[in-house]
Formats: sequence, C-alpha cells, structure tokens
Amino acid sequence: MIACITAMTSMAQSKSYRGFVEGGYGAFVGSKTGSVLSLSTSHGKMFGPIFVGGGIGIEQAWVKNESYIEGYTSESDWDGWIGRKTFKGINVPVFANIKGIWNNKKLSPTFEVKAGFNLGMAWGLMGEAGAGCRFDLGKTALATTVFIKGVYEPDNLVTDDAKYVEGWFTSLGLKVAWEF
Repeated sequence: MIACITAMTSMAQSKSYRGFVEGGYGAFVGSKTGSVLSLSTSHGKMFGPIFVGGGIGIEQAWVKNESYIEGYTSESDWDGWIGRKTFKGINVPVFANIKGIWNNKKLSPTFEVKAGFNLGMAWGLMGEAGAGCRFDLGKTALATTVFIKGVYEPDNLVTDDAKYVEGWFTSLGLKVAWEF
C-alpha cells in the first residue's frame, strides 16, 4: 500500500501523469435483466494522445434471476413455475486501461478499452470498450462515454437462497469521468 501511494505521488509530479474518477450506470443486455451502478478510478501516464494505466472500482448490481423453480408442483403436464427474483451484489473490477484522445481541443472524441478481473458477485474475466467526448475545462476535463462491458462468470453464481445464474453478464451504459 505504501509503495502504491509513493508511486502515485511521484507520478503526480510528472507532467505525463493522469488520473480519472468515473461514475456510470448500465443496463444488462442479452439473457440477463438488471442494472449496474459503478464508481472507479484509473491512474497512469500519457504517451502522446494515449493514456496507459490501471484502476479499480466498485459496482452495485441488481440482477433478475428467471432460472429457478419456485413452488414445485406435479400436476399433469406442468412440473412447476419459473419464478423471478431480484437480488443484488457488489463487484470489484481490477483492470488495465487504455484511453485515446484524438486531439487536445475544447471538445475531443475519445475511446477507451479496459481488461481485467471482476471480484465479487459475478467474478471472472471482464472487458469494456467505449467511445465518447472529452470536454476540456482548463486544468481539468470531463468526459462522457457510452460503453459496453462484459463479465464472464465461469461457474454458477449462487444467490443467498441457493438459486443460480450462469454465463456472461453484458451491460450497455453511460459514464461520466473527471480527469485530473
């Protein structure tokens, strides 16, 4: 922890250091229904128009699970009822981050790619790609990005009541970033 703080402090004194704080909201697409609210930070260096760094975040996810039998019965051809239950959980993504800013004007197009590992409710490999606009405000900047994120959860996700959700969690959303 001390080594990370020392490295970040020394990088902050460099003109090529950049830091980002991002907040976002996404809705699941595909076979899952639900949403995710996120907050993350990235730190690294600028190499010309390209930012290379790493980061960590925290996410609150709400997932509707439609894959379990609630109230099993055995009447004629009907073996039960598929129920819906919404549950929530915390994720902690840890990732490498690459951002590109095409030019350094008041309004600049940007792109972003993240890759890493998700810890928590849906643990597994994660990837995110996005594009948007950066607004230069002098010594700082704000950026809005439309993104798509995927987390592959390799095993069954077990909720508190022993119900299962499997496979990919894919979300489409919007985030706002503050650059310093």
